[in-house]
Amino acid sequence: MSDSQVVTAPKWLRIVQITIGVAAIILSIFIIVSPKLGGITAISMVAITLLIVGIERIASGISSRYSKRSRVINIGLGAVVVLFGIFTLANPSGSINFMVLLVGLALLINGIVRIVDALIKKKYEDNQANKIFRLIVGIISVAIAILTLASPGFGVILVALVVGIALLINGIEIIVAGIRGQSKRILGK
Repeated sequence: MSDSQVVTAPKWLRIVQITIGVAAIILSIFIIVSPKLGGITAISMVAITLLIVGIERIASGISSRYSKRSRVINIGLGAVVVLFGIFTLANPSGSINFMVLLVGLALLINGIVRIVDALIKKKYEDNQANKIFRLIVGIISVAIAILTLASPGFGVILVALVVGIALLINGIEIIVAGIRGQSKRILGK
């Protein structure tokens, strides 16, 4: 089946997608509006949302009319997300600390790469405005990374906001897929 073909999802899956999308949006808005509610509460909400999204992926994989490979990948990814959700619920303190560490390190590496890239590019390879912008973004990324790694409280709020925004976007996408009645594929043909 080519990537351009659209497969209509069964009615039950559309209802599940819309319901899961609404739940993800509600949870994401709660996280975004109240990121200071505490890391444990925020990470628990993230864990519940991971469970919901993982179940949606599994349901999509089971009902998909795409190839066996695509179905297996969707079911497998859904199962992994469900397992992350279960682990996060079972160990919220460790999960939030791990997420803060990952975000801090990712921001630090990204910032350093941007700074180095801006400093080593020759004039003919990139215009001056792009180099300056990349340098400023790199410096901001490094500063936020240091703040995240040095102040776990800030890191928890940052992680909560980023995850909340990501869940909001995913929730909207899942609702749109349910309304349009399209099965979506993540990977595979």
